[in-house]
Amino acid sequence: MTTEWRLAIRMGLLADGAFVAAAAGGLAAGQPLTLAVWLGIGAGLVTTWLAANQLCRQRNGSRSWLLAVCWLLAMWLAGGAAVVGREQLGWSVWASLAGSAAVVLPVVTCFLGWFVVGERGTGVPWRRVALYGAGYAVAMRLLYGAGLDLLPEEAYYWMYAQHPSPGYLDHPPMVAWLIMAGTSLFVNEELGVRLMALVCWIGTTGLVVAGTRRWYGTAAGWVALFMMSTLPFFFAVGFIMTPDVPLVLCWAGYLYCAGRALVDGEGRFWWLAGVFIGLGMLSKYTIALAGLATLVFVLADRGSRHWLRRPETYLSALLAVGLFLPVIYWNAHNDWASFAFQGSRRWTDGLEISPHLLVLSLLVLLTPLGAVAFPVILWRLRHWRPAADDTGRDLRRRRFALVFTVVPLAVFVVFSLRGAPKLNWTGPVWLASLPLLAAAVAGAGQHAGRALRPHWWLNTGLAMMLLCGGGLYWLLLGFPGLPVMPGLNAAPVAWEELGEALERIEDKVEGETGQEPVLMGMDKYFLASQTAFYAEADDLAEGTHGAVGRHLVGRRSLMYRFWCRPEEIFGRDVVIFDTDREDVEAGYLGRHFERLGPVEVVPIVKNGRPLAQLYWRVGYRYREARKQLREQAAAARARAFRGS
Repeated sequence: MTTEWRLAIRMGLLADGAFVAAAAGGLAAGQPLTLAVWLGIGAGLVTTWLAANQLCRQRNGSRSWLLAVCWLLAMWLAGGAAVVGREQLGWSVWASLAGSAAVVLPVVTCFLGWFVVGERGTGVPWRRVALYGAGYAVAMRLLYGAGLDLLPEEAYYWMYAQHPSPGYLDHPPMVAWLIMAGTSLFVNEELGVRLMALVCWIGTTGLVVAGTRRWYGTAAGWVALFMMSTLPFFFAVGFIMTPDVPLVLCWAGYLYCAGRALVDGEGRFWWLAGVFIGLGMLSKYTIALAGLATLVFVLADRGSRHWLRRPETYLSALLAVGLFLPVIYWNAHNDWASFAFQGSRRWTDGLEISPHLLVLSLLVLLTPLGAVAFPVILWRLRHWRPAADDTGRDLRRRRFALVFTVVPLAVFVVFSLRGAPKLNWTGPVWLASLPLLAAAVAGAGQHAGRALRPHWWLNTGLAMMLLCGGGLYWLLLGFPGLPVMPGLNAAPVAWEELGEALERIEDKVEGETGQEPVLMGMDKYFLASQTAFYAEADDLAEGTHGAVGRHLVGRRSLMYRFWCRPEEIFGRDVVIFDTDREDVEAGYLGRHFERLGPVEVVPIVKNGRPLAQLYWRVGYRYREARKQLREQAAAARARAFRGS
């Protein structure tokens, strides 16, 4: 162990002791756990600054600003650890504080040893930076994945897992299978829903780093690891469970195998490429664009055209189709609903010219620096010429990155001229050029363009770690003096409190009527899905309908119309609820019930703060509108007969 590391460990232990002492003092004074953690962080920062400031000035100038970064990163993890220990694991406040201290020690010590105390050269120590960034990203996902409520989309995909099927209206089944695997370990907990997102991110990152190291060297591999750990899109797909999670894994796997086959000439990788395309089609149909890029590359690259005459190419395609057969089977038995929903319907909806949304997605998914760097790299490929001793393989690698980025991106550009692309759509596209960008950053000097300078990427990565961590902390705990995120919207806030409020309403209605009511959210799927997860999971396990969609009253609710037919709840009482009073008071509701109760309101409170208003009423004895119309028509005919 070097002298610098011994010093870093002593400083880390001293700072962690100051953290514990200040936080324990706050708890003893009656302060809440979260405020006590803030006191501990402040004491640790001051202690570290006093101990390291003189040393920092002696080593290439003052690095005191790094101490603030260090302790903010520690703050995000310490807060998450405190909440998970207290609320998820049921620990006492003192045990939760001990957990926070255990998290702070390695975060601070490693940061001091790698970035503050040790000797600094002129370059960026990419190995240290990448390992720290990857380790921090994994820790954040584990803690906040367990502590934060589910996003409405995650709860909706959890409902997929409660209704196993070879296909669904809006997505293939892979996301449901992954959630089933995760919840088999953690039952129906938030971490169980999200666990396989982290596993898939680890696989994706491993494939990207392996491909980058193979083509561009070890230094580029470390840069790629850092980018995969800190760029917002790739951080998100390792945290939030959506169909993009397996899509990105399969896209990265296909790029690795296609590169080995097309550029390196290793034909055995076509079989794995077929597997990744097939599994990707079971994740999200977008991966078909990678197949289109393959065709374009084979036609454009003279050295790859011989694969058009080889059986491996076509057999791998047949293998992909074979893996995709479950989705084809489901669509064939459901009027090709999913293909229409994701295909022709998106292209035939109303005209909306919105290429600006693609630019916005680039800024959000890749940061402003990445939004400049990726196009710069692709533009330079137009004028790149191989060295005299180059065998042609380097040129083909760069062509591979260009084609597999530009071809899928061009499809989204065309779509944006008539429709609105979603923010996450282009995320996997950049996997093809990320290794090339990592190689450019790893080999760039101080005179390189700003978009490729290593220190710019280091500072951007640290900023993303601070912003992503701070955002998650704000969602979970809030900041003193700042407003909290409003609940019951697209954010993962206050959904558990919604479930508790609906359980109380359900018990009240059951006590009045003598039968358990059905809960019906009046938005497309957010409310019904979150209610199912946080209030009605036991009913789903028993095979009964606890939460249903608004399709029962003639509105769209995606897969809920497949999961609950109107006749299954005919004659039952229904609790109608929403955060918008107008939806609960809508006039068309009366056609579906014998009578409606008055509208009532319940505040949704989290940590003592009201975040939303829940409006609800009871619809007594549900009846399908078509059946009601038939009854009215029969009554009209009877009156006419009597009148005659």
